[in-house]
Amino acid sequence: MLTQVSGRAGRADKAGAVIVQTYNPDHYAIQLARHHDYERFFVTEMGIRHRSGYPPYYFTFKLTVSHPEDRLAAKAIYQLAAELKQSLSDQAVMLGPTRGAIARLKRRYYYQIVIKYKKRTPVARDPGTVINDHPGWESQRLPDCL
Repeated sequence: MLTQVSGRAGRADKAGAVIVQTYNPDHYAIQLARHHDYERFFVTEMGIRHRSGYPPYYFTFKLTVSHPEDRLAAKAIYQLAAELKQSLSDQAVMLGPTRGAIARLKRRYYYQIVIKYKKRTPVARDPGTVINDHPGWESQRLPDCL
């Protein structure tokens, strides 16, 4: 994305400049983008994703709970986590519960759980049916391109 954005600098015959503000200028993504080394970025990123258990090597599923009252949203996500722990396979990893990346939006508080798994069947019971048992809960499958 850095390379794509920086490609927008300048127009036709006019030279452009790109300034990237970062706390970590030595990060591999910054350095490889700077040198236009797309292949090495891909190899590095895929290695990290493989070791960390992220797509495309693992599947991910995000469960989100929201409610106008923070306390009730938190209570619901912890209840959901307890129900899911009973049905998760040994191969699945539950991350969370945690607050959503955007904790409050449109007067609702958000909490989430992310489940990572290698095989298509991470749970004995489909998380969607657990969600359906509780009005106001929703689920979202994360894209495999994270």
